[in-house]
Amino acid sequence: MSFTHATLWPLALILLLGPTNDSSAELRIGGQVRPRLEFRDPAAGGQDDSFTSMRVRAQLQTTLERDVSVFVQWQDVRLWGEETNTLGDFSADSFDLHQGYVDFGNVGGRSLSIRLGRQEISLGGQRLV
Repeated sequence: MSFTHATLWPLALILLLGPTNDSSAELRIGGQVRPRLEFRDPAAGGQDDSFTSMRVRAQLQTTLERDVSVFVQWQDVRLWGEETNTLGDFSADSFDLHQGYVDFGNVGGRSLSIRLGRQEISLGGQRLV
């Protein structure tokens, strides 16, 4: 999926379905910043290597109706200090949609919920997924 589609379709969805005049409508904005120092000591006698990686996530969540909400989370991953251009031709691999989904609750008047879209799935110790 290209950068344009990965970024613009969730924003268009939020704007088109936008919050109603209902008092239950809300918008939450959040994010994460995770720098991580890594040191590699090759066993074959090569040169030691250390670097700092950086992960930044920005997110929007809105409740459209009583039982409908939208969540969008973008992610940028790069080496600390690296200046990859995310504008231009949109081919940069470091910036992408991490999660983007719509939650429907109480489907059909039952205690059934459905989540449609791209979502993070964490199982157990989160080491393999």
